[in-house]
Amino acid sequence: MNMNKPLFTSLKENISEIKRISGGSSDVLINEFVTGGIHCALLCCDGMVSASTITELIFEPITSIPDKKNADELFHYINEQLLLSSDRPKVNDYAELFRLLNSGFAVLIAEGMNRGLAFGVQGFASRSVQEPSSEGNIMGANEGFTETLPVNMSQIRRRLKTPLLVMEIVVKGEKSKTNMCLCYMKDRVPKKLMTDIRKSLDKIKTEAVLTTGYVRPFVENSKFEIFASTGTTERPDVLCSKLIEGRVAILIDGIPYAVVIPKLFCESFQTLDDYAQKPLYTVFIRWLKYGAFMISILLPAVYTAIVMYHPELLNSTLLMLLVDSEKEAPLSILSEALFVLLMYEIIREAGVRLPKPS
Repeated sequence: MNMNKPLFTSLKENISEIKRISGGSSDVLINEFVTGGIHCALLCCDGMVSASTITELIFEPITSIPDKKNADELFHYINEQLLLSSDRPKVNDYAELFRLLNSGFAVLIAEGMNRGLAFGVQGFASRSVQEPSSEGNIMGANEGFTETLPVNMSQIRRRLKTPLLVMEIVVKGEKSKTNMCLCYMKDRVPKKLMTDIRKSLDKIKTEAVLTTGYVRPFVENSKFEIFASTGTTERPDVLCSKLIEGRVAILIDGIPYAVVIPKLFCESFQTLDDYAQKPLYTVFIRWLKYGAFMISILLPAVYTAIVMYHPELLNSTLLMLLVDSEKEAPLSILSEALFVLLMYEIIREAGVRLPKPS
């Protein structure tokens, strides 16, 4: 199905083609009317637009336009005399038309014009700004990203009111046509990094972008790494701090997490609360985190190695207890250690996936 072909000049042919491409989908609404003596149609997607906004800002002003000679004069009058919406992209082909319709825009087409006018009147339901669920803090802001891209962009812009902050919109996903926002401070990001990221995004040829996992493999380093070179955050304040440091962020429409490029290993032990405490206390807490990480990683292996190969390092009483317990144990020390780690992962996964009380 070729959707990149331009619109027809005939209104009837345009409506027929729209119905054919959409397969007669019931949520594609086509409202035909006459304004300025020209036959027009206003297209929108049911459930994606605000009924009150489209009535007050679009229907009422457009239907009161005086008679015009042709559709070109009508569109010129709308562009020059009426401020129906602050976001008014032009539509030249059916691919762009359906992308805007499914993004909550209303599109106006007219007899004798091979292009359309789009108006941003989004009104779909979305989750409000809430406290982040996975990155808690004590003294920082309690706002987290939502699934709506414009809301996430506004949260960043509220915190960084500088023209040096650049937000570029790119569309990825052959079927989903997902909006993605590339955020960076143009005075701090190396040009090579931006070039590499843009080349990586150009390689994305997936049918849909439904989570950060669809994007991160393309922007990570190609060589094998134990730790990921990209990170995620659902906190606007954390993301702004990364942008100030010269990082690049990718916001994806429909996902309440931002991808941060690049990520350092030490950032896994840092929080925004560190900057609200005394330096000495912050250093103590960070070293405590590093210590806890090393214990959780090395303790099972160290325990297994000592019991199996260096029992002389153990206290005699503890050693006798271990010997007595091993006589009746059905598994070896190594198998028990691996089994405990496996059970911990199962319990952790179950805790994440189990239904939560409302």
